[in-house]
Amino acid sequence: LDAYICALPAGEDPDSFVSQNGIKRFRELLNQQTLAMDFRIEKFFKDNPSASMTEKDSFIEEALDQLVDYKNQIKVGLYVHHLAERMQIHEQLLIDQLNRLRKQRRRWNKSQSSVTQPVKSKNKKSDKTGPLIHTGQYKAELGVIALLLDNEKSIVNYLLENTHQNLFENQLLREIYDFIVHEQEDKGSADVGDILDAFNDKHDIQALLSKAVIDDSFDHQKYARDCIFQLKKWRLETRAKEISELLKEEVASADSILHYNQQLQEIRKSINLLVREHQYSKKL
Repeated sequence: LDAYICALPAGEDPDSFVSQNGIKRFRELLNQQTLAMDFRIEKFFKDNPSASMTEKDSFIEEALDQLVDYKNQIKVGLYVHHLAERMQIHEQLLIDQLNRLRKQRRRWNKSQSSVTQPVKSKNKKSDKTGPLIHTGQYKAELGVIALLLDNEKSIVNYLLENTHQNLFENQLLREIYDFIVHEQEDKGSADVGDILDAFNDKHDIQALLSKAVIDDSFDHQKYARDCIFQLKKWRLETRAKEISELLKEEVASADSILHYNQQLQEIRKSINLLVREHQYSKKL
C-alpha cells in the first residue's frame, strides 16, 4: 500500500482549508501529493540545510530501515538511487547497508521464532532457551516504555523529543513504542488497557507490558536521562561496529574506505560527546 502525503499550511486541516480556499484549491493541493519517503527526504533537507555527517548518517539509517520492509524492489531501487543523489554518496554504499539490514532483520526474525523452541545442550548445568538479550539495552528500552505508560506529561514530552523507534533493538518493544507514540499524538496519553486490547492476540507483547512498571521511589527524570543515554550510546556503538566490519570487507574502493573512516570518526566523536553530556547532567 503506497502512502501519500499532502502538506497543508501550518494550523490547517482539510475542513478549514476547504472553508477558506474552496474545493478547487484543495484539489490542486492534492495533485501535489508526494510519496512518504520523498516527503521525508525533502523535509530533512529543508529542516537541516547544513546537516552534519552524523545527522545525515542517522537519517540514512532510518530511511534504509524503512526500505527493508518494502516489497516492491523496483521502488526500493529508485528510492536508493534518489537518496544517494540527494546525500551525495555512492549508491553502492547504500545498497551494501540495505543488504546488511535485511540480514539483521532475517536473523532477528529467526531468533524470535526460536524463543519457544527448546535448545538442546550438551551442558546439563545450563538449561537456557531463546536468543541472547543485551541486558542493558533491553532494560533501557523497557524503562522508556514504562515511563511513557506512566503518563507523567513532562517526562513523556522529554522522552518523545529525545527518542525514536530506531533506538529500539527489541522488535516487540519497538511495536509497543510506536503504538504509544501514536496514542500520545492522537489522545495526549497512552492507556495500558487500550494497548492490551490492540495486542490481545500477541501474548509475548502482553508479557512485556506486564514488566513495564516504574518504581515510584525512582527519580523519573534521572531515570529517563539514563535510559536515553543507554539507547543512544548502544545505537552509536552498534553503528561503529557495523562500519568497522564494512571496512574489513571493503578492499576495492578507496572512496568507500575514506567514506567509512570519516563516518567512524564522526560516530566516535558523537559517543564521546554523549558520554560527557551525560556525566555533566548527573552533576546538575
